[in-house]
Amino acid sequence: MKIWHKIALVYIFILGLNCSTQAQTSMEDKIKASELNMQGIQLLQQKRNESAREYFQKAADTDPSTGEYPNNVGVTYLNDGKLELALKYFTKASEVEPSLPRPFYNLGVVYQALREDEKAATSYEKAVSLSPNAESYFNLGIVYSRLGNKTKAIQSYEKFINIAPKEYVGPIKDAKEKIAALKKG
Repeated sequence: MKIWHKIALVYIFILGLNCSTQAQTSMEDKIKASELNMQGIQLLQQKRNESAREYFQKAADTDPSTGEYPNNVGVTYLNDGKLELALKYFTKASEVEPSLPRPFYNLGVVYQALREDEKAATSYEKAVSLSPNAESYFNLGIVYSRLGNKTKAIQSYEKFINIAPKEYVGPIKDAKEKIAALKKG
């Protein structure tokens, strides 16, 4: 075997080891990332977005296979009104963990705020397909109303009313009023 073949085999072997260690997060790193995330959540509850963001980013760097961490980075940007940065992190979270509904809901929130209603509807629909939730249905009602799709708006508000917790008295009343207005007009 020629020397360059041996070098190539060694290089492929090392590259393979490097790729497999990058792809798999150790249990130790998963625990560390979870702890960092919890610290970030505490700071987020104190409305200390920038400090929370640092912990969430460290968690994401430590465990890149968990979508919750970049999602939480996005939440801090959303709270700060930095919609484009929030969008970047929610998109990343949805790519890292496509079965996680929260990043899709958050994408819907950002697109709704940007008045990109088609994208907002698509994001909310994805969120409810993964895990039906009242907030997504209510917001779907709003974006479908903006899009002029009365039927889907009414259906979304009705789904919201059916699954909303009882303490959502105000939003439930609002949804009922919106349905009545949509049926009139």
